Amino acid sequence: MFVHQSAEYQNRRGEEKKKETSRRQELLSQAPIDITPTNKSAHIWSEEMSSIDQFEKKWSMKPVQFRGLFDHSKETQVERERYGEKGVDIVTPFYTHLDGNGTEQAILVNRGWVPWDLKD
Repeated sequence: MFVHQSAEYQNRRGEEKKKETSRRQELLSQAPIDITPTNKSAHIWSEEMSSIDQFEKKWSMKPVQFRGLFDHSKETQVERERYGEKGVDIVTPFYTHLDGNGTEQAILVNRGWVPWDLKD
């Protein structure tokens, strides 16, 4: 009986994975949506969604794009190992718009990992 239940579970799980893979492929094949806020407004996640679950449900796996400028003068290096090799993640502010008070608003972009000897 246990073997039969295990086989049923594996079949059901396999079907769930196929459906999820298909869903993700369909979403990722869509054209990117520009979600750059206009001046004096806020990012979509600060107004539109009341919870992270709602945000993920609406935006997970959907291609998006922002317009703005990187500020390399405020770039940060976060030390971390990758596959046993020491290196850093490069995190850079990306300014997208001005808020209602004229203050620059940014998102942080992890631009990737580089080996320790190439970090500078």
